[in-house]
Amino acid sequence: MTTSTSTVAKPVLSPMSAVPESRDPEAIAAQRRRAVRMALWLAGVALAIYIAFILSGVLAS
Repeated sequence: MTTSTSTVAKPVLSPMSAVPESRDPEAIAAQRRRAVRMALWLAGVALAIYIAFILSGVLAS
């Protein structure tokens, strides 16, 4: 007698899954830290461009 074992594929949750309890809290915290760090970098670049724009207008006149 042969027995057949069928495997049912589990659904693969994406990293941005709508089910919050399925994600590791440490992974969420790490992702949040990366997002904050990237936002601060972009804010710094935007501020530098803004200051350069203002200074170039002031120095040109």
